[in-house]
Amino acid sequence: MAALVAAMASIASATELCSGVSNVTSIGAAGCDVTGDPGVVFSNFTVSVVGASSATVGISAASFTDGQVDLQFQIALGAELNPGTADIQLSYEVTGGIDGVDDAFQASPLGPGGNVTISELACAVPFTTSCPLPTVNTLANYAGTSTGQLVQDSATFATTSPVYILKDIDFADAAMSVFTNSQAVSTVPEPMTFSLIGAGLVGFGLLKKRIRK
Repeated sequence: MAALVAAMASIASATELCSGVSNVTSIGAAGCDVTGDPGVVFSNFTVSVVGASSATVGISAASFTDGQVDLQFQIALGAELNPGTADIQLSYEVTGGIDGVDDAFQASPLGPGGNVTISELACAVPFTTSCPLPTVNTLANYAGTSTGQLVQDSATFATTSPVYILKDIDFADAAMSVFTNSQAVSTVPEPMTFSLIGAGLVGFGLLKKRIRK
């Protein structure tokens, strides 16, 4: 069961979000590390809600497969102050080097036209609501809306660390309990790997020389 964090413009420690989640190690309050990933750490979680009495956000599952770290966030929304409109903002920091982000989510409309929209902004520098200039600081900026269908959005960029992520989740007469956010991990060969490649090329060169003789 995920560690759920009640939030109203609050800072959620990594310990709170990571404790008790399978495949996730809590590095104290500093961050969360998913089993198997090459040193990617998630930290500095903040959650805020507008238009509802409260909101809870937590990590319910995590995995690392095919060079991608998947975090499944579980959401519970309190009573909406203005029915049909509520907004949750989730932000966090990713260190260790990633070169892509994507979302997967599905809304459950409560009435005609009901939907959930998730906007994602990823920056190479700290920010509040928008990435500061120059434009190279903006790594990803996209939005998708679900009226009941599965929606997937993604963006790729040059390997960057740290990456600052802000997710804006807008509810319009619809509900959503979970969504998945993925980070593509950059796999750079370690020095030993380069040494082995070099040794192999030298050996191949000597073999060709011997064959010529």
